[in-house]
Amino acid sequence: GGRTFAVCKFRSMRVDAEKFGAQYATENDPRITRTGSFTRKTRIDELPQLWNVLRGEMSLIGPRPERPEFVLKLIDKVDGYARRHAIKPGITGLAQIFLPPDVDVDSVRRKIIYDLVYLKYAGFWMDLQIAICTVLRMFGLCWGIGPYVTGLRRRVDRIRASSRLRVNKQPKKKQLEKMPCPSINQLVGVAEDHSN
Repeated sequence: GGRTFAVCKFRSMRVDAEKFGAQYATENDPRITRTGSFTRKTRIDELPQLWNVLRGEMSLIGPRPERPEFVLKLIDKVDGYARRHAIKPGITGLAQIFLPPDVDVDSVRRKIIYDLVYLKYAGFWMDLQIAICTVLRMFGLCWGIGPYVTGLRRRVDRIRASSRLRVNKQPKKKQLEKMPCPSINQLVGVAEDHSN
């Protein structure tokens, strides 16, 4: 983790989408093409990243890679963000199963909780659960169903219940803006509470 590399993806936005600089995609973003909307919804745009996995730059499961333009800002603004670079990034991850795509720094702060939980508890069984959840989403099932079907929701809830960290269950999109962002002490608490 922590290395810069070119991520392979199918183009889902217009060629001039970032003529004013790097920016997060938004809901109903006018820069996304009609075909791009389908490939994003089904996660097909991520499939070329299997080439990155074969080259040893990524793994199948892990925290999602972020563009260098955002990383330096996020390390300054999001406590604990640099810790997610301890392992290779993945095509899919725990944060992607539980939360929608990032739209701003606050959404990154919410996802860092799941990235740090994954860093602590990564293993074959959790990776298998995340992979199954990802496949279910690719086939159009609601993003909340997979974690219940695989038992991943119950497992993550147990981890959170046994730590000082409290986060609402899967939020609706309107609730995301109102959710408080955790402090670094809460995030570190997840790892420390379970290292004993």
